[in-house]
Amino acid sequence: TNEELAVGPARPPEEEGMPRKRRKVVVNLSMCRYPLVESAVEKMKWTVSRDDDAEWDLFWTDTSVIDERIMKLKRFQRINHFAGMTGIARKTGLAKTLRRLEAHLPDDYAFMPRTWILPTEATDLRAHSRRNPNSWFIIKPDGGSQG
Repeated sequence: TNEELAVGPARPPEEEGMPRKRRKVVVNLSMCRYPLVESAVEKMKWTVSRDDDAEWDLFWTDTSVIDERIMKLKRFQRINHFAGMTGIARKTGLAKTLRRLEAHLPDDYAFMPRTWILPTEATDLRAHSRRNPNSWFIIKPDGGSQG
């Protein structure tokens, strides 16, 4: 048989050239405590939701996200974190990752200052401090933020 497929325009002719009407973006802020994020959502004229069971397009959270939530995302949904993010979001995880990269690509990762992960590397830090008595050090907690 000789089969043919006829495909018409995606929209009626009177609508061609007209932008499609988009539904309003819904942002779930149930795990967000920062008013600035809510202000930004409202400024975009998007809808704020704090109902975890409601349909949403963007999920904004202040904390890391469990893999289960990411696996349950629908095709149109987005989240402001990604799986495994804590491996680089925490200071010790980032330091370890950058060290591994520096071992393979020393010229590309020479920008990172010498870093010690405490308490594991306290002995090395003390030895370095004795050899360099006028050195300054910045000490930061692994899980702290904004500083």
